[in-house]
Amino acid sequence: MKTMFQKTFLKLSGIAVVTLLLASCDNANNSSDPKDVAEEHNDAKFDKAKEKDAQFLVDIADIFMKEVKLSELAATQAEAYDIKELGQMLKEDNAKWLKETEALAGKKMVTLPTDISQGGNNSYRKIADTHGKDFDRDYPAMMVDFHKEAIEKCEKAAAEAQDYEIKTWAGKRLVELRTNLDRSMVCRDKYQGLKNDKELKTSNDTRKQ
Repeated sequence: MKTMFQKTFLKLSGIAVVTLLLASCDNANNSSDPKDVAEEHNDAKFDKAKEKDAQFLVDIADIFMKEVKLSELAATQAEAYDIKELGQMLKEDNAKWLKETEALAGKKMVTLPTDISQGGNNSYRKIADTHGKDFDRDYPAMMVDFHKEAIEKCEKAAAEAQDYEIKTWAGKRLVELRTNLDRSMVCRDKYQGLKNDKELKTSNDTRKQ
């Protein structure tokens, strides 16, 4: 015969197992990353060849959304006029390209992310609290990285995409992306030597001693 203690232990163990299983199912069904959700939908809809084309549209849409969101900060947080100007230009260009991506994805029945990915949000949080010289230094460096990523993905799609429209569209974006990369690099190189506010304060305090 099982003792009362054994019965109670088994009962509590069963409740714990059920609770863990329910939590696991809930987490699996509620991915917080919009990019992961889009990828899951496309994996279910397309064969391997078409899924690669769909993945390109998902990836490039995420980059465009990141650039738009980060570039919106330049209007209020940049100090230098050319950084504000860069931010405005990149916001407009990426918003335009995002609309084109959405239209193309709609024609191909590709699911796109509804918002920026967790990785994009991490980049946003890194720069959201910076202002003035700190923003002028960090923002164009991020834009250089994002543009290099976008160019790499468009080059690959222009060479390897199975769908002709996707292949052609990716090729057409390369000239504009490379132009904006050059502009971002000019600003990055101009401001990358700026010290942040904490470093400037330490340097000034040292001189006073």
